[in-house]
Parts: sequence; C-alpha cells; structure tokens
Amino acid sequence: MCTVGYSNRLKLLFKNRDKTSATGEVVVFKPGYIAVKTEGADYFSLGTNDHGCGFVSTAVNSPEWTRLADQGRMKEAAFLFASETTGLVNPMGIVSAKLPDVRNVDEWLDVLLTSGKRFLGYNILLVDNDGAAHVEVINDQHHVTRIKEQTVVANHFKYLKHGPAKLEDYPGSFQRQAAAESLMARITGLEDLFSHLIPCNGQASPFWRTGSFATVSSSILDLDSTTLYYCTDPAAGYGRLTRCIPPKGAER
Repeated sequence: MCTVGYSNRLKLLFKNRDKTSATGEVVVFKPGYIAVKTEGADYFSLGTNDHGCGFVSTAVNSPEWTRLADQGRMKEAAFLFASETTGLVNPMGIVSAKLPDVRNVDEWLDVLLTSGKRFLGYNILLVDNDGAAHVEVINDQHHVTRIKEQTVVANHFKYLKHGPAKLEDYPGSFQRQAAAESLMARITGLEDLFSHLIPCNGQASPFWRTGSFATVSSSILDLDSTTLYYCTDPAAGYGRLTRCIPPKGAER
C-alpha cells in the first residue's frame, strides 16, 4: 500500500512503501541495474537499469480488505485476500525479470500484457528515456495510459473497476494522491523530494505513515545516472547507491 510518482522533466521515480507488518528489505546492486525487494522475495518492488528504464508499483486491493487491515484484523484480512485472489499471480514477477535488459516501455508491455496470466490488482509505472506508461492490471483486464510529463499513483484505479472507487472506500489513498499531485506540481529537484517524502526538520510527511499501514522505506530513482536514494529511518535521511560517478543532482 504505497505512494509512487514520476517526473519526466527531472528523470525521477519515487516510492514510499507501506506494509501492514514489519518488513525487511534488501537493495540488489548488480551489473546493469539497481533494485529493492523484500528480503527473501522473488520479485522487486522497484528498480532502474543502465538503459534509463525503471519501474515502481503499488497494490490495489478491495475496500473490504483495506478496512479489515486498517482495523488490525489481519487474520480476517488474510482469509479474505486468499478468497479474493485465488488463481491470480503477482505481475511484478514478470516486470522484475525483465529489468536487467529492458530498453524501453514497449518491451515491458509486450511481455506483461501478452503473458496470458491473471494478475493481482496493481498500479505500475514503467519508464524509459522518452516517457512512461501507467498500467492498471487486475485479473485478465488492463488499461495503459501514456505519460509524457509527470504522474502520481496511490492505491486505487482511475479506469478499471476494482478496489476503492470513492474517498469513503479508502480515504488514505485519495488523500495521498492529492498531496502527491500538489508536490509534483511544484518540485524543482531532488532536495524537494528529500524534504517531503519523509519527516524532515520537525515537519510531518503525509507519505511517511505509521499505524496499520506503516512506511518501511522511501526510495527515489535517478534514471539518468542509475542511482538509488534510499531511506528506512527518517532521522538518518537518504543513503545513495549509484552506478554513475559523480552522481547527478543534490548531495545528501
């Protein structure tokens, strides 16, 4: 349950990742790409490669599941999730497998949308040097929106009929999207993201959450330099892992 965004002008992707339980993450630093995943998982939650391609994603679940999870009724939520998703697979396995060698968004889309798989509900941002695609998937349905400038996505669909459809279904998702849209309209560089995605200088962030859906990490991908700015502790700020020396942009 995350907040993700993209700016073509700045060549940046970001993701604040929220989970219902404590989650350990690892950064995967391999020849040609950088990615982040849950420890022990077989897919990435985000990544970028040396060809200027990158992705971030966020799950879209039913309002009923969201309400149970938000109330801390995790056993009931797990039972409902299993019943709602029987036979569905995670699309991020396919997206992650393609990360090391993909050179444009269309290559990603060709593999993802012709796989014949029935998918869990996901919003996915796929990015290359020319722009991005916002992909909504659920079961055997999909919708692709081409993005030339910028966009933000939370935990509801804009086009497909699945998940929260109105504010009352999941207020946090609609509120975070509105806040992220406002942020993206005024950011000028990395420092703006640093100071807004995590609590900074005593100021709270609408994107760094506590409670039932707690934020486990904040990541910013610099697509031009294959650089990851990564934070799991707001007090410590962002660390930087880069395949380009010197890195582009602000120091932290």
